[in-house]
Amino acid sequence: MTYKAKPLHSKQSEILIDQLFYLNSSHRNIGCTIKLYGSFEKEKFISSLNTLTSLYDVFRHEIKLIEGTYQNIFKNCATYSFKEIISSTQENHTSTSDIVSKDKIFNQKFQLEGSLIEVTLCKISKDEHWIFLSMHHLIMDGYSCELMIRSISKLYAGHEQLKNRTSYFDTLNNHETYLNSEKYHEDKIYWKNLLKGKERILHPPLVQNSETDLYKKQTKRTIFIDETRLRKWRDFAKRNNSGMQNITLLALKVLYSKFYRHNDFVIGIVTHGRNSIEKKSLGLYSSYLAVALDSSWNESVENTLKTITNQLRKHYRHLNFPISHLIRELDPKGKSKRMFDVVVNELTVDLNYNWGEKLECTIERELGLVDIPLIFTWYHVPHQDKMELELSYSSTCLTEEEIENYLFRLFLILDKLSENENDIKSLELITQDEKSKLNLWNRTQIEYPSDKCVHEL
Repeated sequence: MTYKAKPLHSKQSEILIDQLFYLNSSHRNIGCTIKLYGSFEKEKFISSLNTLTSLYDVFRHEIKLIEGTYQNIFKNCATYSFKEIISSTQENHTSTSDIVSKDKIFNQKFQLEGSLIEVTLCKISKDEHWIFLSMHHLIMDGYSCELMIRSISKLYAGHEQLKNRTSYFDTLNNHETYLNSEKYHEDKIYWKNLLKGKERILHPPLVQNSETDLYKKQTKRTIFIDETRLRKWRDFAKRNNSGMQNITLLALKVLYSKFYRHNDFVIGIVTHGRNSIEKKSLGLYSSYLAVALDSSWNESVENTLKTITNQLRKHYRHLNFPISHLIRELDPKGKSKRMFDVVVNELTVDLNYNWGEKLECTIERELGLVDIPLIFTWYHVPHQDKMELELSYSSTCLTEEEIENYLFRLFLILDKLSENENDIKSLELITQDEKSKLNLWNRTQIEYPSDKCVHEL
């Protein structure tokens, strides 16, 4: 069988190092569970899947060790894995873990030299089917997962005729060219000058834990934002031509500088890493972007948000520079393999996946382990007043009590920012009850005899 080969993308190399050297990070899978209720046609689904896989070369993609170096291999035919499971139990399943834990569909360890995409069709009953999409992060990202769900549903319902998409092989080729270009060196100078001397480790407990500890206990919490608070935050963001990601960065700037007493520090944001041509492409494009924040409070809320927005615009011009290369430049002794402790992400989630009139659909997203101790992900639902915050954190680094306090302070800051947009300096990070307690504790005055010296009391 003939094939084309390309060196690993820098983003792939970062994940591969985790896969090979950090044993607890073996499950770097992403994907989702699609639950379909109604009259499901298996042959129609397989046909839609085959159409999709014929158009994207990422489905012909494998990672192979060639002459001592791992490389991307693109074959002439699709290499994804498909299997079917018929549930033998009649009990009602309330969560994906009822089946996933038994069949190890999602939390398996992919063999590098084999299919890195697996599709599993599970028949729960005549009118209920679950589809598991499990993909190794080496070749897919979260944006690709959303795009894949949307494309399959449209093909199944007959609403879309897909055309050939941008080749991921071409993306790898462009990246290889970039690494040997003047732009690469220009980007390196930009990031080194921007981030040199900035704090990247923001939580003291993290320093005491080894890198592999981060993978052992990943905890996720989903917080639904009530309508009143959501409306207030959105109005605040809209008035300042901003989004939840930027106002969260502003709130974190306040939190870390005024509450945790950090001066210059770095927080990460997630980018889908695609240009306008690659917007409908599957593959590993997503990356992190470093945002440098400081403790200056000379500007109003509006101007501070403008500063953050303008800074991000400049950063995006240098987006292609690999995070792993940046870490190596800033920390040549290799004391830490993380660029930052805290990441903010903002996603729009389309819940209206149309599989036709005979099927209803719900989606449960699965994200594999990551080596970032604290990740905020805002999920927006288009055309609905719904938003939720997913918090993913390492419980080896942060306790539940610390997380509760963290969220309480962050939400308090967002509330106060949305109520008082003029002055950041005057923002108070304590509640009225806490202020009353402090005043009570500070009431230390007592009456004492006026005719005695201090040493006689």
